[in-house]
Amino acid sequence: MAEKFKKIVSTWKQIIEHPRIIYLSETSKDLLSWQLYAENHRGIALKFSTQGVLSNSKPVVYTGVRTLLTSVKEQVDDHVGIKRTEVIDTFEKRLLSQPKLSASEKEWRNIKVFKEDELDCGEDTEDWFLDLSFEPKELKAVYFGFKIPKKKRMELTEILNT
Repeated sequence: MAEKFKKIVSTWKQIIEHPRIIYLSETSKDLLSWQLYAENHRGIALKFSTQGVLSNSKPVVYTGVRTLLTSVKEQVDDHVGIKRTEVIDTFEKRLLSQPKLSASEKEWRNIKVFKEDELDCGEDTEDWFLDLSFEPKELKAVYFGFKIPKKKRMELTEILNT
């Protein structure tokens, strides 16, 4: 049983080291999202084209069921040999699930799984993130939070106008 647990943990480590996810929303009007994800209305929201780098984004499914990597039943079935847990097969589905109370966010996610040699997930947490480049024509609008400092708004507007 300890070997099966080690295998599940090893598989999980392998999975979490490779995907990168960008969280998106259908709307820029959700006040809770501005509060949580845009520094309490001091940030910005970017509107992108549905074509290009974000074209394979998928909508989040809001459910009343708590999202887990594996359920207790799946773990028990795996341990007693009834059915092998296929963590990788259900990984994306589980990453696209959120609780119903978050439904106002109208979230979409773009999940990209990289090959091991494309990432460095070592000690330096700066290496855990990747910049997602896009063509300027893919950026359709920029929305400023109502608490964004005037100086920051002016700096960003200058950058956007160049």
